Amino acid sequence: MDEMKITSKFMTNIVSKIITKVLKQKLGYNINLNLNAIKINLDDEQAHIHLDVDADIDKDELTKIISANVGL
Repeated sequence: MDEMKITSKFMTNIVSKIITKVLKQKLGYNINLNLNAIKINLDDEQAHIHLDVDADIDKDELTKIISANVGL
């Protein structure tokens, strides 16, 4: 089993900015993510990913996401 951990502030900030940008471009959601840590375990057939994330989002944006995915 292989394991990768990203916990340095420098790397988590870079990954946070990339994910925030992709969420905005691909899904249209304006969410500001702050990753604290990423841990990935790989075995022969599966990957297990653990994210420690803080996110800031407007109430209207949250309502938009919930409505689109839950159907409220």
